[in-house]
Amino acid sequence: MKNFIQKTFEKTKYGRLVVNVYFLFKYYLRKEGWIESSKNFQSIDKDSNPIPWFTYPCFHFIENKISASMNVFEFGSGNSTIWFSKKTKSIISIEHNELWYKQIVNNLKDSIQGYYYKDLKSEEYENSISEQSENFSIVIVDGRKRVRCIKNSIHKLKEDGVLILDNSEREYYNEGIDLLLSKNFKRLDFWGLGPGNHRTSCTTIFYRENNCLSI
Repeated sequence: MKNFIQKTFEKTKYGRLVVNVYFLFKYYLRKEGWIESSKNFQSIDKDSNPIPWFTYPCFHFIENKISASMNVFEFGSGNSTIWFSKKTKSIISIEHNELWYKQIVNNLKDSIQGYYYKDLKSEEYENSISEQSENFSIVIVDGRKRVRCIKNSIHKLKEDGVLILDNSEREYYNEGIDLLLSKNFKRLDFWGLGPGNHRTSCTTIFYRENNCLSI
């Protein structure tokens, strides 16, 4: 009966479109957790586990490349903070929204190295990475003041460190992107949908030779 219905739809004017949309929801969006993310207004997989709010292609690229020896610095917190805290040696995350900060901090594992609220009115938000004594394997720029955060992050990357910029398609981040490229970083773009997003966007990994993700 199922095959009969499918063939019948395919013979109608818009039947093939209906069938394709049906299978898109059934085999891709549901599998990725997009439907659950949309219903719950957060970035989660199909089993309601927290995942980074990157595009799905980027998330799948890095999920098996992250190791427990890496340390991470993150501008902009959320389910990515929880996910990376379970996968890496340590993560320091900076958040500008005090209410969101209080919500996320209750869900973090005890071993997180640092989770801080920083006011945007001063420069303490974008300068927070420069105050760290260590350099980082991964820097994630997914919050506010992204160009300034990129500028301050370059000298805080390890020799094999990478920088991940979400929503890199936005033209007003080009100043930061151009700076990275001028410093001999290469870029790897991942276009696609992200958790709960209705439009495609781009998450970009900036890397150098012999990087920690083996790109």
